[in-house]
Amino acid sequence: MPETLSIVDQRRATIVPLHQQRQPEDDVSDDKASTCGTVLIFLSVVLVILTLPFSLFVCFKNKVDFTQHSHVNA
Repeated sequence: MPETLSIVDQRRATIVPLHQQRQPEDDVSDDKASTCGTVLIFLSVVLVILTLPFSLFVCFKNKVDFTQHSHVNA
């Protein structure tokens, strides 16, 4: 009589054992990818630094306008 496996046992049989999984150090990254990533991170930091003062100004301006209008209507 052939032995039948349960669904759980079938799934366990298809899982790759831990010692056969790829390790992160196996990945070979080229210099272009790391350079591109570095440039993108640098540009995003510069964008945040350049827009932060404007964003804070608009937020505080709106808060001041909101508090002034709320006292007038009260």
